[in-house]
Amino acid sequence: MDYLILAIISYGTPNLITSFGKIVCIVYTGIGLIFALLFQQILHRQLVPIFYQIIFQLAINRHITYYFTRCRSFIVSFLLVTCVIILFWIIIPTLLIHHIYVPKWSLIELTYFAVTTNHLIGFGDLMPCSDLHGQSRSRCALVLSIYVIFQVLVASILSHMWLILPRKNRQFLQQRRHDSDPMVDKKNNKYFSVDIHDELLTNVFI
Repeated sequence: MDYLILAIISYGTPNLITSFGKIVCIVYTGIGLIFALLFQQILHRQLVPIFYQIIFQLAINRHITYYFTRCRSFIVSFLLVTCVIILFWIIIPTLLIHHIYVPKWSLIELTYFAVTTNHLIGFGDLMPCSDLHGQSRSRCALVLSIYVIFQVLVASILSHMWLILPRKNRQFLQQRRHDSDPMVDKKNNKYFSVDIHDELLTNVFI
């Protein structure tokens, strides 16, 4: 339950009855939210630059640039990386939860559960551990808690990547124009056409 509260998800069970318990839960959730946001910011600073570095490297790959224009190569690379993240960090763990604990769920129910979990919503109508008892239920609750936190963090990282995509795309295009400009001194990052003209004029007047 602690992990679900910190992830701002409540499936409706167990619930609090007394007023004192509800007040404690409000304070506990507020403190947990602050630490959760700080942890998300740390992950954003550590992981998002790594993912965008991979995207930059893919965008300048000759196979990508061969099939797509310079303007589209970055967007295509971004979509490829995000699809890989979604596949390995969201789809495969969700399918494992389905295979181990809720094989009777339909595809619609599984997708509904994954989407509501990733978007910090818990209605309590679908619970993977509801039919289990004893130690199996405790183990399922622990696995589900780890799954929920993992899914929320991945959704947060993907949302941040989408948010800064236009700025990163502009930076990529500016860098590509800079690298392809023959009038730019790559070491000193300066245009050297003026120096050439001055040298020519000096030779003429001498």
